[in-house]
Amino acid sequence: MEPSAFGVWNLELGTFPNSVKYPGMNDRSEPKPKYTWPWFVLALVVLGVVLFVVWVSAEARRLHRQRDPYSVSPPALTNSIPK
Repeated sequence: MEPSAFGVWNLELGTFPNSVKYPGMNDRSEPKPKYTWPWFVLALVVLGVVLFVVWVSAEARRLHRQRDPYSVSPPALTNSIPK
């Protein structure tokens, strides 16, 4: 048996020391747990970005209407009756 770069061949188990199998371990790898909370966090971040873009664009339009002297302002809502 030749020594390897990873360690000396283990004659008892027939494996290298880094790949020792313990009692109760199976050869199949267990599936990783599927976490759902990162998707909720991602959804909240995306929703926050979308709401931020909508809010900033509405404020930009409002500011543009205030600064533009030739823009048409919406009619004022009053209780007076035209004659």
